[in-house]
Amino acid sequence: MAVRIENVLKEVIPSLASERVIGVPDENGSVWLRLNTMKKSPKNVRRVPHPPQHIRELAAMIHTEGQLYPCIVDREAFEQGENLVTAGEGRRLAQDLRAREGQIAADEPIWCKLGDGDRAVEISLADNKQQPMHPADEFDAFRALIEQGRSVEYIAAYRGIKAVEVQRRLKLANVAPEFIEMFRKDELEIDHMMAFALTDDHEQQRAVWSALPKHHRPPHASWIREALVRDEVPLNSALAKFVGLGAYEKAGGPVRRDLFSTEEHGYIMDVPLLTKLATEKLEKAAAKLKKQGCAWAEPRLTLDYSELQSFGKVDTTLREYTDEECARRAAIYRESETLEAEAARLSEEDERLAVLHERAEALQAEIDTIEAARVQPVPEQQQLAGAIATIDHNGKLRIERDLLKREDKKRITKESKEADKKAGNNSRTKDRTHSAALLLELSAHRTLALQAVLMDRPDVALVALTHRLVTATFSIAGGDSAVRVTAEHRDLERFASDIKRSKAHKILAERRATLKSQLPRKSNALFAWLLERPQAELLSLLAFCVATTLDGVRNDEALGASGPLAKASGLDMREWWRATAANYFGRIPKERVISIVSKALSPESAAALQSLKKQGAAGLAEERMASTGWLPDVLRTPEG
Repeated sequence: MAVRIENVLKEVIPSLASERVIGVPDENGSVWLRLNTMKKSPKNVRRVPHPPQHIRELAAMIHTEGQLYPCIVDREAFEQGENLVTAGEGRRLAQDLRAREGQIAADEPIWCKLGDGDRAVEISLADNKQQPMHPADEFDAFRALIEQGRSVEYIAAYRGIKAVEVQRRLKLANVAPEFIEMFRKDELEIDHMMAFALTDDHEQQRAVWSALPKHHRPPHASWIREALVRDEVPLNSALAKFVGLGAYEKAGGPVRRDLFSTEEHGYIMDVPLLTKLATEKLEKAAAKLKKQGCAWAEPRLTLDYSELQSFGKVDTTLREYTDEECARRAAIYRESETLEAEAARLSEEDERLAVLHERAEALQAEIDTIEAARVQPVPEQQQLAGAIATIDHNGKLRIERDLLKREDKKRITKESKEADKKAGNNSRTKDRTHSAALLLELSAHRTLALQAVLMDRPDVALVALTHRLVTATFSIAGGDSAVRVTAEHRDLERFASDIKRSKAHKILAERRATLKSQLPRKSNALFAWLLERPQAELLSLLAFCVATTLDGVRNDEALGASGPLAKASGLDMREWWRATAANYFGRIPKERVISIVSKALSPESAAALQSLKKQGAAGLAEERMASTGWLPDVLRTPEG
């Protein structure tokens, strides 16, 4: 009869039945075990202890609500007489705290459940979702599952994460044990671990750590990363893009993958092989250039601004317009005037304006094509010209054509000077085209526009800064530079009162505000902040600072030191300045205005200016020249 009552109790009140039989599991695996016999299992994935406050809060909840979930005990250990907790260690510690504070007895029966030993790691991982464990413990747990034969996909599905996240954790688990332990103790950050994980070689990790400054621990994670890949090339480098990852791997080149990059990223490990492949590709491009008629062609892996400047450029001349070009130009300007007149009659909201503007742009593009076709290389120089095949900053093939070798450049320059001397040409005796005041104003606008262009060309800004320092440091005779490394800023408004209304001024002001908002507010934090910036970000900041020191204001017709900078930066003043009656046509002789309109448009267009007074002629010139993109010579960027 007693047996039947016990069975009823087990069915109706399982917990009461278990209390009567300590250490005897029921058919569901539930069992009551004495608290003082329970210990933490080595299979429990948590290595970093629960925070004391969490244990105290859990103990308080158990005191009022009871233990809502069982502690999971290793079945194999239980059968051998040990009560080892693989999951629910926090609950065991909370109950232990209650016993120490006198709320329960030291041998209080605790609700437990038996779990299979081969799934202990998985169960422990799942249990720790309630109170997240230290990341290092999770790394070790994932590695233990892999060693048990679980696949990456199985772990990902079980944890509800992506496979790449599992791969990343396994990669972190391969970091040298001492660094993982430092990570557990919060002596290293996750960024340091991701940097170390670039290699699985523990000795290389240790060597890098030993070589880093001991007075600066922990170091910046970027220092570890850079030291590990110092002799390697990033996959997003221009050289790697030029060769192509497929071609490199096909040739047997190894790649170091960075699983922690936000984009697909890694490093080329065999740089000599990459260089060889790039050189071969450039040599093929150079051979093709020779077949196309170049007198010579060179392959170069790199070609910086200073190297390019050592070559001369083939001079160009403008041929006369053909009859067809003259007729087409005249037709284009007539249509342009009609479009302008029609646009003037429409309101700004009229949808037809967009159509008119689109047509006007198409006409201007046609004019540009005609003008470009007139530019012809000097035949004698063209016969000596060659080209260089190199790689641009985007990893594309870059061809520099119409180059003259240094010896040819010197000879041609010498012959040109001798010819000028015989002809009696002297630039100092040439008539001044513009007044000094107008030249100061034009060059101020040109300076500001060049600043706006240069701030987006870190490569040229770096050359300009280096040029300035070299000429000063080595006292190079006649050395001149358009930049001032003392960061002095020329007040350009002194020379051009309308400069603050210009497009360049607006763009520079916006960029200044954006950059300033990113900088630390305290000067003593700036150096450390700069140390942590990526090189591309530093170069962008440097380019802006160098650009704002640029000074190209002059009161003569020469371009001066800013000329090479303008050419290297690709400055096109048509994007930044347009001749108007106020800023140009009204400030030069009427005869010159008529000459400009005649050459830029047609003699017929200029004829209407003859009968007008100077200001009227200037106003009409502004209207008719508005869409031509014409510039005075002093604002043109040199071609060669």
